[in-house]
Amino acid sequence: MFRVAGFGSLIWLWSFCLWAQTTQIHFLSGTDKDNLVQWDFWIDKGRKSGNWQKINVPSCWETEGFGTIAAVATASEQGIYKHQFIALPQWQGKHVRIVFEGVLSEATVKLNGKLLGSHRGAYEPFAFNVSDKLLWGASNELEIAVRKQQGASDSWSLGGIYKPVYLEILPPVHITQLLVDARQNGELQARILVNQPANTQVVAYLKDQHGRTIGEPLQSSAARFFSDQHIGFELNATFSGIQPWSAELPQRYRLTVELQNEHGALLHQLSTTVGFRSVVVQRNRLYLNNQPVQLQTVQYRGFWVESGISVSRQISELDGLLLKEMNANSVYQPLYTPDSHFLDVCDSLGLYLICQVPKALTELTLPVTNHPCLILLTDNTNQPDWVPQAVLPPNALHVVSEVSKLSDAFIKATWEATLKGNKWGMLLPYFAEESLKDENGKLLRQASTEQVGFVDAYHKPQALYHAVRDWWSPVQLRSEHSHGRFQGTLIAENRFSFTNLNQCRITWQLAKVIFPSDRTSTGDLQILASGIASSPNIAPGTADKLLLNLPNDWQNNDLLIVSIATSLGNEICTKHFPITSPENYLPQWWLGEFTNSSLVHKTETGWELSNEELKIIVHPHGHLLQINSPTQNHQIIGGVPIGEQPVEVRKEAEGTLLFRFAASSPVQWISYALSDAGVLRIQYAGKQVGFLFNGNLQVFSAYAVGLPSAGITAGASLNLIRQKNARWQGNYQQLYWAKWQTDNYSLTIMAGSSDVLMQMLAESHLLIAPSAQLPAPVTLYLKTEN
Repeated sequence: MFRVAGFGSLIWLWSFCLWAQTTQIHFLSGTDKDNLVQWDFWIDKGRKSGNWQKINVPSCWETEGFGTIAAVATASEQGIYKHQFIALPQWQGKHVRIVFEGVLSEATVKLNGKLLGSHRGAYEPFAFNVSDKLLWGASNELEIAVRKQQGASDSWSLGGIYKPVYLEILPPVHITQLLVDARQNGELQARILVNQPANTQVVAYLKDQHGRTIGEPLQSSAARFFSDQHIGFELNATFSGIQPWSAELPQRYRLTVELQNEHGALLHQLSTTVGFRSVVVQRNRLYLNNQPVQLQTVQYRGFWVESGISVSRQISELDGLLLKEMNANSVYQPLYTPDSHFLDVCDSLGLYLICQVPKALTELTLPVTNHPCLILLTDNTNQPDWVPQAVLPPNALHVVSEVSKLSDAFIKATWEATLKGNKWGMLLPYFAEESLKDENGKLLRQASTEQVGFVDAYHKPQALYHAVRDWWSPVQLRSEHSHGRFQGTLIAENRFSFTNLNQCRITWQLAKVIFPSDRTSTGDLQILASGIASSPNIAPGTADKLLLNLPNDWQNNDLLIVSIATSLGNEICTKHFPITSPENYLPQWWLGEFTNSSLVHKTETGWELSNEELKIIVHPHGHLLQINSPTQNHQIIGGVPIGEQPVEVRKEAEGTLLFRFAASSPVQWISYALSDAGVLRIQYAGKQVGFLFNGNLQVFSAYAVGLPSAGITAGASLNLIRQKNARWQGNYQQLYWAKWQTDNYSLTIMAGSSDVLMQMLAESHLLIAPSAQLPAPVTLYLKTEN
């Protein structure tokens, strides 16, 4: 992260060395959205139009309060940027060019009133040679006219100089291009183009991440590249002891190339990251380093709520970590050249990249192909014969593109079909919600509310993020017995491509679940014991038992929690396995006694159960009409209609009201009973029952053994619960308890039986069902407090 300090009114004199001392980068703009420089700016339409003002660069002008924030269909706008800078006298005689990393979407550039040229294309860098156009030791004025075109962005219509602008100063004789093809077996081929190849030579060094030189220095004289008839240099070598690069072990090296004159004096130096890997398509499968790879892909582009597509290395690092934690192993970036810092993140963290070759291959875009993370191209229209990437065939991935189908059930079914079929993997859309904050702090969402993400606008993981993380985990754990209950043995399935599980760290914890009713404890879990499992020798593509080394009294706990981390320390899997049933730990003082003390009688509108604590009104068809508080007499919760009339209604022991339905009904029977502690017991047999509750939700929390994978969601604020769709509220499998805090009461639901699934559909709608369609009835306990 570069920090900006000490700006003058006309020039930013801060510089840093990008490759070596003979190459300098002098920023005219800021380095990213967090480090900005103000330029003069005028815009013809929308907010702040018609007057010259200051604007931060780089940025999208809409997020700076200019123009119009709108969707793709907005009208075109034009802005004019001006900036003055001093060309230092020591640059004279060198090769100087001005580089624009990204402008939305058409730019016409002038320097000191003279036209340098124009560029059209929002997502590709471009440059102009200004070696003979600068005023040395004096002020130079840069002017850029930028036009925002309709459809320039695929989500919002954005405009502006959204990436950095800088001067690149090179020596008169310099390397113009360094292209590397490094293979899994240690073979390396490098092609070096120079602007003046005569009477020069190159020497290259390969170093590891600790700076140690690998093998001997490489040396070459000029050679002709017969494929493209260029004159340059070619280096060929085979290194021994090389660790291949993959998403599981992203081992990187550094190739440094020195351009020398005939006497060995250094003229120019250039370095690039190298990852040795081989990508091959055979028998309709993708192979990396001779191993088949299943792609777990998310469509991604850098986007931030406060700056649009003008981002930073910090955002790339954040998103890279989130993608790895999601257990994605690949990223799809259509349409545009990836940010250099995101490429670095993919190289270092281990994320395969699929992208499109830019339409115009230039000195600025070709180095993208050196990054080991780039393994697939979406087409071969512009692919030179020396580009080492494979091409993604049509229909190679299961593409989950219809947002309306992005439910956890649909994604899970698609992923299971992917594993069983002949697809290379699965592609999911919309990593992040692309909402924008306006100048008043209001969050603006797109007209299509379906444009949502696995993380929200501030990149906080949503419920479906956790679900995908669980399914995509390269290690799948299951109990040897059904329903996920641990009874002494776990089976581990290794879905890695290269990693044996004896390279992973497996830890366990034994815990007690803390219920909301337990006023003597805080938190949700009490860890009673922990330890490390024996390293299992389970090769990729196989499964076997885990030896956990649990204490003899492990059965005296509620939960077993098992976590698996890679040799790099990345946690890839945390699973919770129930040991005991929830009903065994429900405190009797909280439940109270279910006796005939509650009144049960038929009314004109249905049935009524009541005591001093609560009043329950039940529809004649068997679903809750409302739970009323006797002290405040307001409705708290009501049930969703079951859909059929009962064939029998009767009062049973302990003040229980029973409704029985036909055998073909989704619900066979349902019963209601009140305890003297004000707890409503609901028991039923069937597929599911639903509830709607009143009041403005302030805080929701729950504990479940299933998803979200962490088991706990606390403090979910109301403004984050906005879509009436299960994927955003989440499925809570093997529920222990859930609690809603509204503006005037709290409601607690406790599961009195095993394998209960709760679906949060919206802030006021939930479904409860047996997660395994068990024949045993589901028991729920509901208690309200004012």
